[in-house]
Amino acid sequence: MNYGDPKFERGDLVIFCQETVGEMVASLGIVVSEPTLMFSHKWPNEEESENFWTYDVKVENTLFKMIPESFLRRLKNEDETENT
Repeated sequence: MNYGDPKFERGDLVIFCQETVGEMVASLGIVVSEPTLMFSHKWPNEEESENFWTYDVKVENTLFKMIPESFLRRLKNEDETENT
């Protein structure tokens, strides 16, 4: 869950999570827009609101618009960057 700021910025290299799009988009992409806050929801059992961010991502010659943050991951393993 994301209770704060967006995870990606314009210019970040990303790949689509295979669990969400499978092999449909296998190439590397670049975030070409600023993050857009689609909505913020306060769950009954949580103190803070959860933010849902989207991005425009260009892969080769195709522009994918309003891709949810949960569909994307950084090119580098996020677990490795947190531990360094």
